[in-house]
Amino acid sequence: MVSPEPVYHSSWRGTPWQLVVWGLRQLGLSGGAAGEDRLAVGQFIILTNIQDFARKITLAASTFDRIERIFSKESFKKYIQKMLGDSVPPSDLDVEVLLIYLTRDAKAIAYDGKTIRFRSSDQASATITNQDESIASLKTVIADHEAQLATLTERIEQLNMSARESLARKNRISATAAIRSRKVAEKALSERSLALSQLEEVFNNVLRASNQVEVMRVMESSTDVLKSLHKEVGGAERVKDVVDQLQEEMSKVSEVEDLIGNVGDANMTIDQADVDEELEAIAQEQKKSSERLRDADVAERLSRIDDDPGRRRIQNEGDANLDDVEKEILARSAELGRISLDESSRPIPERHKSRDTVHAIPAS
Repeated sequence: MVSPEPVYHSSWRGTPWQLVVWGLRQLGLSGGAAGEDRLAVGQFIILTNIQDFARKITLAASTFDRIERIFSKESFKKYIQKMLGDSVPPSDLDVEVLLIYLTRDAKAIAYDGKTIRFRSSDQASATITNQDESIASLKTVIADHEAQLATLTERIEQLNMSARESLARKNRISATAAIRSRKVAEKALSERSLALSQLEEVFNNVLRASNQVEVMRVMESSTDVLKSLHKEVGGAERVKDVVDQLQEEMSKVSEVEDLIGNVGDANMTIDQADVDEELEAIAQEQKKSSERLRDADVAERLSRIDDDPGRRRIQNEGDANLDDVEKEILARSAELGRISLDESSRPIPERHKSRDTVHAIPAS
């Protein structure tokens, strides 16, 4: 713990005198038995445990703002106790070992024995400033006042309950003493509350000022970046020259494209009449092809109808019925013909002649 070198430092390279002393010790000439191995007596730590917890606490502190990175030694002990949870609270030696590792080996904090500040990218200094000490002291005082307020509040409740119990037992003296003590505690609570309010106001002002410092630092760095970028650009005149040159080169590209297009048009002269004639031929061919497809479709449908067995049966029955009807009509026609001939061969009666005979009127 008192070594200024990190635990990762290797000390295998010894001085010549150390090599001589080691050789004499092995031979038994420098005290002790030859080749005697001795175990060091002292307190030891498990390095992996320290490394793991240091990595965890450093990762958590990376999300803190400028003020939250500053701790007093007492507040830092409370913070790591909160991170450990319900486990055994760390001793002062545990806290000191962790602080030494974070300062000397991990180089994650700045520590002067009282104040701790986690380093950040914009605060890489390993020195604790007066500003850091003031902020840590202010945070410690606020934490103490909050603890006192909680204690006074609890005491007031206890004294109030004690006064009520004393009155219930008809013990006026104890009740009066409890009430007096409660009033004293209430006065102290009021004073602590007022002091805490003032401290919190001061702390808020410090926090606002710290935020302003960070904003100003960012604005300053942004200004430097803009200056360097503007320097690289070269000012408005250079930008104007570059834009003019770019437009000129783009116009040259357009001019070259127009020339190339004119050459292509000159070599490819097409007669519009030939194009129209070819289009008409293609249209006629498509029309004929559509008609052939339509005729083929109709023929296929008709063949399907003719091949239908049910349709052929109905058609045959219809033809047979038609023949029978025609025969019947011819027979009836022949019979009517015979009847007409018979009637014409018979004589006409007298009573019908006078009615049917047309008298001729002589001409004058």
